[in-house]
Amino acid sequence: MPPRTQGIKREKLLDVAEELFSLRGHASVTLRDIATTLGLHHASLYHYVPGGKDELYLEVMERNLERHRIGIFASVRASEGDLRTQLRATGLWLFSQPLLDMARMANADARGLGKRGEALLWKAYACFTQPLVEAFGQANARGQLSFIDFATAAISFVTMVEGLHSVPMQFFVNESKTEALEKILDIFLLGILQGRTQAEAKKETI
Repeated sequence: MPPRTQGIKREKLLDVAEELFSLRGHASVTLRDIATTLGLHHASLYHYVPGGKDELYLEVMERNLERHRIGIFASVRASEGDLRTQLRATGLWLFSQPLLDMARMANADARGLGKRGEALLWKAYACFTQPLVEAFGQANARGQLSFIDFATAAISFVTMVEGLHSVPMQFFVNESKTEALEKILDIFLLGILQGRTQAEAKKETI
């Protein structure tokens, strides 16, 4: 049976493209792959994306990042007053989404896309740091933290969680990913609280 060529909803196109780009990256996915998955003729896909694969990738990832930004902000703000709960909610949100390979995006996918690729990386940075910087700022105001570089802490936490998210499920023999997340939270919070203690000790010696 030949591929169908009738119109498709744009959201369906973006969903399929996002799934393929998330799994294989920009370089390994072709418009033919996307068209085949949708049951379209390859040439007909240019009706939906005249700018080709690069245009589609940028639109897909910008939509993906905006979804992450909204989701993480919602997770953080639903648990105001308790940093651990905010971080746990953020981790669970990330687990609920397809893995966003930031290293691949920075080192391969966004390269060659010019200023729009660079803007995409800055958007990725902002969508992960801004909600968590807000959470760290609240904890700092409560006297729980005393370090200044909240952005680095945010990226460090997201990197830890995304690393855990990338581990295949079959390796979690004796615990779930959610249970492993609790250990990540212990390690991370112990680290930043230790940083608080060291910062206080440094102030006492000045």
